[in-house]
Amino acid sequence: MPLIMMTGYPSSGKSTRAQELKRLFEAKLSSPAHQHRRLTVQIIDDASLGVTHDAYSKPSAEKMARGALLSAVERLVSRETIVIADTPNYIKGLRYQLYCVSREVSTTQCVVHCAISIDAARKINRDRGPNGYPEGLFDELVMRYEEPNPAAKWDSPLFTVVQHEPVDELPFDAIWDALVEQRAPPPNFATAMKPVSETNYLFELDKMTLDIINALLESQKSGVPMSEVVVPGTNDKVRMPGRNLTLSELRRYRMQFTKLNRQVPLKIDKISSQFVNYLNINLLQSSDGRLFAVDEKTGFMSTLIKDIVTDLGATTEPIPLPNVTGNILVEIVRYCRYHKDDARLSTSVPDILQDDSLIEAWDRKFMAMDDNRMLQVISAADYLNIEPLVDLGCLAIAKIIRALSVEEIRKRYNVVDDFTPEQREQIQKELERMK
Repeated sequence: MPLIMMTGYPSSGKSTRAQELKRLFEAKLSSPAHQHRRLTVQIIDDASLGVTHDAYSKPSAEKMARGALLSAVERLVSRETIVIADTPNYIKGLRYQLYCVSREVSTTQCVVHCAISIDAARKINRDRGPNGYPEGLFDELVMRYEEPNPAAKWDSPLFTVVQHEPVDELPFDAIWDALVEQRAPPPNFATAMKPVSETNYLFELDKMTLDIINALLESQKSGVPMSEVVVPGTNDKVRMPGRNLTLSELRRYRMQFTKLNRQVPLKIDKISSQFVNYLNINLLQSSDGRLFAVDEKTGFMSTLIKDIVTDLGATTEPIPLPNVTGNILVEIVRYCRYHKDDARLSTSVPDILQDDSLIEAWDRKFMAMDDNRMLQVISAADYLNIEPLVDLGCLAIAKIIRALSVEEIRKRYNVVDDFTPEQREQIQKELERMK
């Protein structure tokens, strides 16, 4: 179903409007008049793709970020999903590529332009402190920004909303009519994705991916279940589900991968390893509907996710995490990506309490968050069964508590003092005897 491209200056409020759109769509789809549509709403943003602000300062990193976005959109755009691309989308060439993806699957699309003055956006960006864009990068992105043009087919229909103005509401009814009630135009020669011109690259792309598919099919002929399969062209292994993958499944994965990389070419010596990574990737869905793409090593830092993937096998469907919000899952994924190659995070909590130098500098910075957020991270890590992160969080709380009095602890963590005077007296006596 529809694709919505958010666009605007940095810090123009695109994410706020994207969340508002998601709430409005879900409210309307839950009404009796529209329950038959069976549509879901998904938001793809930089955090879910593992893209940081720094990626937009380096051409190579930005190219990878665009490729990740195109891949995620191509995976999710379907007749059952409304996809909101909450990424900068500041270059018309990228909006054209996204437009082509929607046309290829014969679905509708639109652009929502979050209009704001440069000075107002700069002030908001500065107010965000370390969470905002660096000043120099902000100015670069503003200079490179290409405003959408309603006369261009890839920017039409265009809906403009003035940001941070309470009276300027999203034209949701018009957006609904344009996306849900209208029939999508069919793909044509002009809007279909154009392959790159290097004949050798196309040959290698087709050959290497086909070789991997054939190796997977061959490995299944023995009838002996295999957890991993070594494939040609790479030392990486394809993670196998607890069942045989069908030819139609493997063809679909290959078609998605080759379509994406005809548009965004890879280095030939990276094709096989990237295709294996593509086959092994998992999508995590937070309780508020945000999607996060993670590779196998990152995802398997969580024993819960590892068990789910092992039981369910390869799938392009997101793994729902109903007990974790998007804002907290951002932190969880960031931690797991950093530590995914650690052989073992084995330093014990008592040892660290005695020697602060055992804590990595990165982990110190990671845990520098407010109490409420830290407790939510610990709770989410416990639910996901990420033992090293639970230990790190508990350690951070323990170090804080050690420096506080009993009354300070109660006040800081809202602990109610429900002891009677007699109980307090008894506890005090017990403590005296223990000295």
